[in-house]
Amino acid sequence: MIEHSEKIDQIAVALVKFQSEMTAVPKGTENPFFKSHYADLGDVVEAAKPHLKTNGLAVSQWPGHGSLTTVVLHESGQWMAGEMDLLMDK
Repeated sequence: MIEHSEKIDQIAVALVKFQSEMTAVPKGTENPFFKSHYADLGDVVEAAKPHLKTNGLAVSQWPGHGSLTTVVLHESGQWMAGEMDLLMDK
């Protein structure tokens, strides 16, 4: 489920700029089980921070009962949010 503020014109422009500035994050962490490399969450957050700041954006996440809500906020007060179910085994 995706929700957003009444208007999204300013956050939309900021997200387009953010995406045009953001480059691929180097895959600096190894997964020996799959014999592959990946960009870990910390590296992704650090790479995104300056571009988020430049474009007046912030990201926040809140766990719920079996779900995770992610909200992207813009300095104008506009926002977009989505919720994802967390499928957990034992």
